[in-house]
Amino acid sequence: MYKVLIVDDEPAVISSLKRVIEKDKRFFTTGEAFSVKQAKLKMEDQAPDIIITDIKMPGETGIDLLKSIIEQNMDILTIVLSGYDNFDYVHDAFIYGAEEYLLKPLEPNKVGKLLDKIAEKLDKRQNLGALVVKDSDDQDRASENYKNIADKMIDKIDHYLKSNLNEDHSLVVICRKFAISQPYLSKIIKKAKNCTYNEYLISLRIAEAKQLLRNRPDLLIADIAEAAGFSDQFYFSRVFKNITGKTPSEFRNEQHA
Repeated sequence: MYKVLIVDDEPAVISSLKRVIEKDKRFFTTGEAFSVKQAKLKMEDQAPDIIITDIKMPGETGIDLLKSIIEQNMDILTIVLSGYDNFDYVHDAFIYGAEEYLLKPLEPNKVGKLLDKIAEKLDKRQNLGALVVKDSDDQDRASENYKNIADKMIDKIDHYLKSNLNEDHSLVVICRKFAISQPYLSKIIKKAKNCTYNEYLISLRIAEAKQLLRNRPDLLIADIAEAAGFSDQFYFSRVFKNITGKTPSEFRNEQHA
């Protein structure tokens, strides 16, 4: 059974959502918070699997709550609610890992279908990595199982990134492609590579650029930047020099001296 924490300063919205969610008590239990401050305290006590939060509330906003979840590496799936069809709100919600952005007034059927989808996602994650542990031997097996699954996920992501370096590989895009949360991706990358996801992605792109600079003297620097996934040649040159101490041209000239 999964725990849902509903965060909204409107009691009527919370009551309405609770009625929808609790129709099927096999999958969800609910908690409530009327502010982000209260939600942060309840996150620690209740360890929710899902948070449904309004975006605009007095004091801290729903986006502040999403940022806090990411900063603390909490493996919580989030849904953002809003009475505003505002591009900036939608953009920020997805940048900070929201599964969905729902407009008020809420459609019960839409909420129900979304929660079914999220329950399937959580079931899949549990089947992959979570074992019920009853003694120390089980704990050891669970830890090893989790590590193996994390390693396999890293390998898949690594292969995908290297094979498609010139595509959009933002954190949000990769999490959606591999059906994992941003905190989980950040956690396994940090553990496996000892860096952030963005740092790792840049290291792969710079490694590809070095290969091209060594082996493809016919390519322009702009072409190499694009092939390695940099949309701007000047940004590429700046990042390349920060990491290698040389401009791309200087690096190429050294290789072919």
